[in-house]
Amino acid sequence: MQYTNLIWRNGQPYSEMFDDIYYSPDENETISGENEFKHVFFKNNGLPERWQSADDFVVAELGFGSGLNCLLTIREWLKHLDECKQDKCLHYIALEKFPLSPEAIDELISKYPDLLKKLGKFKTGKGCLYINKIEDIDIKTLKELIKQSVGYLIKLNK
Repeated sequence: MQYTNLIWRNGQPYSEMFDDIYYSPDENETISGENEFKHVFFKNNGLPERWQSADDFVVAELGFGSGLNCLLTIREWLKHLDECKQDKCLHYIALEKFPLSPEAIDELISKYPDLLKKLGKFKTGKGCLYINKIEDIDIKTLKELIKQSVGYLIKLNK
């Protein structure tokens, strides 16, 4: 499997393959990329509101990238479970054609000790979380996966 080479430029994870940063920096953030996550991924998809009326919930992301959206989604889901006091399950599915190596993921996660501490403080009872990271998938397989999954995802997210 071909891994994306992760390098760091000015404290930001950078992909040489795509000549691009994984997320935009913001000087006012404790966790770099958090404001972009909130604006682009979390609030624009209406996740807080949609979680209120859902039992189980599926997030399907094309491009796992640095995994920051996944980590921050988990953090927000755990907060939601703590507040709503219900047994719910989050299914997080990410498709990634050019994954980071296990070593790069370890290095990336080590840059966010405050986030990992925050994740560790939640106790959620019977809530559950499934993370599926699908790597190196071809277009034909992706189309078939989406075709077979759409009905299931619509049922879960109603």
